[in-house]
Amino acid sequence: MSQSRLPCTHFDTHTLPSEDRFDAWRQNVAPIFDIELPAGARESSFTATTEAYQVGNILMGSVSASGQRFRRAKPLERQDHILIQLYCEGGYIGELDGRDARVGSGDITIVDLAKPLDTLAGPLTNLNVMLPRESLERHTSLNAWHGLQLAPERREFLATYLMSLYRRLPVTPQAEACDLARITRDMILTTIAHDADAHRRAEPAVHGVLRERIRQYIEKHLKDPALTPDRICRVIGVSRANLYRLFEEEGGVARYIQFRRLAAARRRLEDPSDTRGISEIAEQHGFGNPSHFSRRFRELFDIAPRELRHGIRQSCSSPRDSDTTALGPLVRRLGR
Repeated sequence: MSQSRLPCTHFDTHTLPSEDRFDAWRQNVAPIFDIELPAGARESSFTATTEAYQVGNILMGSVSASGQRFRRAKPLERQDHILIQLYCEGGYIGELDGRDARVGSGDITIVDLAKPLDTLAGPLTNLNVMLPRESLERHTSLNAWHGLQLAPERREFLATYLMSLYRRLPVTPQAEACDLARITRDMILTTIAHDADAHRRAEPAVHGVLRERIRQYIEKHLKDPALTPDRICRVIGVSRANLYRLFEEEGGVARYIQFRRLAAARRRLEDPSDTRGISEIAEQHGFGNPSHFSRRFRELFDIAPRELRHGIRQSCSSPRDSDTTALGPLVRRLGR
């Protein structure tokens, strides 16, 4: 009896008319990046090919493409994932959240898709691993990851593992997906935690365990309006000063709670089958004042709740060519 293989999607501009290639590519990567051509480049000359596999709760794939400019995805499309990129050929220059970045062939870099970026790449070939934020955040803080590049010894170790794994994926049974996803996540965490540039930002083990207890408590009680820093201090048995230090990179635990509530509310608004009103969704996620919810939502996601819901419903009611948007559904489902 044959075993089912991993879900896989392919995209190739060579199957499309030359005048449609860049627009099709832009739609394909819209949940990840907002892109445009470099000055002087012609849309008819653009080429891109991708292959992506869903491995449990991670997405792994390769990209070969002409030069292009990358920016953070537009608010309606934006996904809250972490992207690890191994550049096999080519690279980019630009800014990641205001910091200068220069990536070349052989480099491994980390991109937080929720944070700003503006980069210019030449012709490139890279290997990508995308993980939901939640799958990493339960183990460490991700605030320092955006734009991080691995030191050579860690880079070579991780690159060897990723390329070996990717070569196996076409014949990997679906039954192995969850184990492979867990191993890959742990490999990435271990490699980055031991990198010389990242090690100074790694949390001490004891603090990491305590932070994870608090994070799990927050996730379990997100819809409880009585969830406050004082309550967490009483239940967990931690001082308010220490609680703040544990979530200092997020701007304190109160701000972290609000971020998690807004992210959870966004998932409900993006679900076409959820017919509840925006005010009801806001209230069920700890926001008694709809105006306050809308204001904070827009500040975080650069879009109003009503605009997001309207855009999602329009998108669902408008048929798209599955050959040109095959990557989008996989990215949107990741971590859901």
